[in-house]
This record gives sequence, structure tokens and C-alpha cells, in this order.
Amino acid sequence: MEVDKFGYKSLHYIISLDSKRNSLKEYFDLKDFKAEIQIRTILQHSWAEIQHDLGYKSEISLPDEIKRNFFRLAALLETADKEFERIKIQIQNYKSDVNTKLFKLNTTIDLNLTTLIAFTSKSKVIKKIANEIISGTKVRLTNNNGDYDYIILTFRLNQINTIQELDITLQKRKKEIINYYKLKIKKESELVSIPFSIVYHALAQLILLENNNFVLSKLKKMNIDEINELLKYLRDLQNTEANYI
Repeated sequence: MEVDKFGYKSLHYIISLDSKRNSLKEYFDLKDFKAEIQIRTILQHSWAEIQHDLGYKSEISLPDEIKRNFFRLAALLETADKEFERIKIQIQNYKSDVNTKLFKLNTTIDLNLTTLIAFTSKSKVIKKIANEIISGTKVRLTNNNGDYDYIILTFRLNQINTIQELDITLQKRKKEIINYYKLKIKKESELVSIPFSIVYHALAQLILLENNNFVLSKLKKMNIDEINELLKYLRDLQNTEANYI
């Protein structure tokens, strides 16, 4: 496509069996068979579907005003494609940067889903606490991340906003966390496995038990949208408790 044109773009490959395959008896009926593979992004596919659904076959089939609208839309979709690709690269770079800086001294890393997953996979304190929780049982640990949304929200509501603050809290409260979940495991004779993130779940539960009036104090400062979000969070919390144990 010319540099000043916008429209349908994708890679099309025509494939067939190579000579080695063609010489095999089981592929005899497919000797002259050819197939087409089309490779395109979701947005490129959207453009192709729009063309197909509207019956747009060629430029001469539409007046100039409608053709201009088509090309304008194609330009927007191509721009969006480039932006999504750029964002994807930014996310990959961010993850790489987090892994590099995670345990460096005098570094502050915000607590979010990406940083929490990275911390879970590399933290020695997490592995130590989790292994202590299951010691003496037949329960095994898994890498399933569990439900981090309610955990992150609970931590943030209680002033744990960075990975460094989380690490310090875990170090201080590891005995409480271990004891809290050991009691739960003993009550569940059929429990087979738990994720490493059970450590966060235990800490979140301890925080909530200690601050049983935190909902009322927060409600006074919230608007209706924030209250609805909190109510959803509490419902999810109840469901998560059932899913973990």
C-alpha cells in the first residue's frame, strides 16, 4: 500500500505441502492442495469485517464523501493499532524495569498488580511464610496468583502503598500470618493446594479483623460511586474467602 493511503492491511500466505511431504503416501490426496493463511491484528480484522458487512468492494462503487469517511476510519484504526503496540512495549519495559529494581536499596515501587506478581515470584519472605503455613500438612503450594484485586485495595486502604512497605509489614507480621492460616488449614481436611498469594490473603484478613470499624470511617468520606465500589469489594471479599479455603 502507498504511504499516503489507508485501508485494508494484512499478511496473506499461500501454503502447500513441500516435496518431502508430497512423496509420502498418506499425503497423496493433498498433493495439489493449497491453503491461504491471513495474518492481521484485531483492528485490521475489524476493518475487513466493516468492508464486508457494508458491501464495499471497490473505490468506484461509492461517492467521494463516503470514500473519505472510509479512509478516515482506516487511518484511525491504523493509528490505534500502532498505539496498542506501543503500549504493549511500554508494559513489557515496565515489567522488566520492576524486576530489575525490585530489591534495590533506596528504591520505591508502587503497589499494583504487576509489581505484586513480580514480588510474589522473587520474594524470599513470601516463600518462607508460605512454606511454614503448609509445613506438617499434605497441602502443596501453587503459582496460581489468586484474586489480587481485593488484596491490593485492602492494603491501600491501610496505608500499604509500595512494595517496600509491604515487605516491611510481612517481615513484622510473619508469625501472625503463619499462625492465622495454620488454624484454617487444620479445619479443612480435604484441602489439596493453596497459592503463594495466600500470604497476602492472610495479611489482608488480619488487617480487616483488626479494623472492623474501617468501613464506617471510610463511608463518611465517600461519594455514592465510591460507596458502590466498596460494596462490590466487600461482596468479592466474601466470595474470595470461600474460594481460598
